[in-house]
Amino acid sequence: MHTNTDLEKITADYCASFPRKKIQLEGAFRQIIQNDWNTESLIALKYLAHKLSGSTGLYGFATLSNLIQSLEKAIDRFKQSNDEKNAISQTLADLLEQFDLEISR
Repeated sequence: MHTNTDLEKITADYCASFPRKKIQLEGAFRQIIQNDWNTESLIALKYLAHKLSGSTGLYGFATLSNLIQSLEKAIDRFKQSNDEKNAISQTLADLLEQFDLEISR
């Protein structure tokens, strides 16, 4: 059986990965810009976001999880209409800002 101390350690270890996760998101977005919003780059960002969505929710970071889900939805809409560049950019900026808030806690 896990104690609260075990859970706190696991959560703290997960939080320690936030700077790396943030760098990965920034790198994926740079690739999108460099590759002129091509589908392959968007799929890479969505894959990364999808992995983060589940784990952030599992560890109780609801705000991060919700922002990541919004990013995934914006990417899906973009693939259908190419009209979501601003939504993707803004959602990612909000997500990165939330990572910064979580990192500073």
